[in-house]
Amino acid sequence: MPDPSEAPRYPQLSYAVPDPTSPQGNVFHIIGAVARLLREHLDAQAAHEFTTAAATCRSYQQVLDLVAATLTITVTETDSHHD
Repeated sequence: MPDPSEAPRYPQLSYAVPDPTSPQGNVFHIIGAVARLLREHLDAQAAHEFTTAAATCRSYQQVLDLVAATLTITVTETDSHHD
């Protein structure tokens, strides 16, 4: 597995990891979204390499580590305003 302390392979691309309890937080949704991002901004080979590596992951955390090793992760802000 990649070392999460290293810079991502494609630091120019970023992905906001969704809340894991949301439908977009589903591991398959994350893999698809990252692969789509790679295909749109790089090429099909980068997307294929990512999905192949993701298929070998054994946990949700390993997929997140792979995403972090592939591109820049941004954190989605949760609504902290309470009326």
